[in-house]
Amino acid sequence: MSAEPMIDVRRINVTFSVSRGFMAGRKPLRAVQEVDLVAHAGETLAIVGESGSGKTTLANAILNIHPPTSGEIFLDGRAVRSLGRKEFARQVQPVFQDPYSSLNPRRSVGATIMQPLIVHGIGDHVEREQKLLRILDLVGLPRRVVNALPHQLSGGQRQRVAIARALIIAPKLLVCDEPTSALDVSVQAQILNLLQDLRTELGLTYILITHNLAVVEHIASRVAVMYLGRIVEEASVEDLFRAPKHPYTIALLESALTPDPTLGLPDLGLSNVFPNPIDPPSGCHFHPRCNRTFAPCSRVAPRSIVSDGHRLECHLYDPDIMSAHNAHSGDL
Repeated sequence: MSAEPMIDVRRINVTFSVSRGFMAGRKPLRAVQEVDLVAHAGETLAIVGESGSGKTTLANAILNIHPPTSGEIFLDGRAVRSLGRKEFARQVQPVFQDPYSSLNPRRSVGATIMQPLIVHGIGDHVEREQKLLRILDLVGLPRRVVNALPHQLSGGQRQRVAIARALIIAPKLLVCDEPTSALDVSVQAQILNLLQDLRTELGLTYILITHNLAVVEHIASRVAVMYLGRIVEEASVEDLFRAPKHPYTIALLESALTPDPTLGLPDLGLSNVFPNPIDPPSGCHFHPRCNRTFAPCSRVAPRSIVSDGHRLECHLYDPDIMSAHNAHSGDL
């Protein structure tokens, strides 16, 4: 690994101003709160959580689509805010959830894939054609699709086009937001295996946004679990699947996953008290749904601690909180 992380996210916040209705004014919605994340070259860092957890907003912050309200993101040791848009795009590219909506329906496959080369002024026409043919081979697309339009391709082929378009300018980092969830189940494994092969062959780093823990186990190196804008647990995939610690992570892993991507996450067996991100619960944001809550959880926000290789925000693993709680309980 390089001395500098490929991506280094330091205490970023993303806040939106949200209307509360007619005559009610506006209120801040903190979609991402004090998030720290690091991914080194060649890693796949997965970010998981339920819908509304803030994972896509975090991805958009990393992509500089919605820059952080506060905090800093560094790419290979350089502050992202100091990079020009083209310089940043040369190094970081997205792969979105729905390949059909992310492709221009009137532009051929060849023109779509070569467009980044034109925008960045890379090569002449002959060199661009050569790069196009090489990238088609790399992502497993037949060369005959060069003149095809997106509607003439299958879902898996369209996602391969989107991946080829992202890779043709040789970025260092791909941010993949649910890259297989819009695809048929039979095609998902093919795209995941392709991403794995490309990461190894090209030395890529991935940020993977997903709700599917089976995908995480298949492709990721590390995983960060997100709840209501915060990272509540982070560990290597092996450690997290073997010995999850945060009650929310345990609920995610214990839930029965469905192969149908349209159904999202199944019932987690948690309380039905869903938090309002505009008015989040006091203390630990997860406490209204937690089955292991105790007195400090509703009053004190948990700090980030490290326990057995896990980074956690949970009072159950905070020795100071537990010591004070046990001492107080013993006095009763």
